[in-house]
Amino acid sequence: RQVNAPGNVYFYNGGLTDYSQDWKPIRLDAVDPDPDPDPSDDDQYLIMPINQSNITVSYKDNAPAYHEQFPSAPTHYAIDMYGTPRDFYASGTGRVVGYSKTNAGPLGRWLAVRYDNVINVNGKRIGSVILRYCHLDDIYKTSGYVHIDDEEPMARYGNSGTTNAHLHVEVDTNVNAPNETPTLSGASNGLKPASNDTTIDPFSVF
Repeated sequence: RQVNAPGNVYFYNGGLTDYSQDWKPIRLDAVDPDPDPDPSDDDQYLIMPINQSNITVSYKDNAPAYHEQFPSAPTHYAIDMYGTPRDFYASGTGRVVGYSKTNAGPLGRWLAVRYDNVINVNGKRIGSVILRYCHLDDIYKTSGYVHIDDEEPMARYGNSGTTNAHLHVEVDTNVNAPNETPTLSGASNGLKPASNDTTIDPFSVF
């Protein structure tokens, strides 16, 4: 198409630290009659729950500050982030499958959402995942479906279960046990320890 032609979509080469999002165009013409992945109305990429977030601890990071605060948890199975505002929205189209509004245990208040038909950042389907959001101050959505474009946020992160306000996000491929996490060594506040680590790096899907 020519510049400014009807139907054009414009984007610029940005990264994950500015206002842009990374797009992967898929051709649907005769040049590539069998694109991979095959586009579907149900397929979805997940987005970060906090825009322009600051990452304090990465997935399976050996940060000294983390070990100092949680000496009994040698591995960090999530990413920790913070940003403004503290209210956050869904990472895609999903369904609430678990939560606790009680401020107890090392993870505090938590919310679990199942997202189906997820495509990772490399364009490969990974199917369904559970996202567990922890250290919440309040939970607004406790049942039903959630969507990226909802005007009402799902929850607000804070410092329940910890001393520093931040959002702890785990991505788990075991969708049959949304309340099981390898972060815990014992049952706490509706969460149970996972017998196997089925988490994946959140940055592989955001």
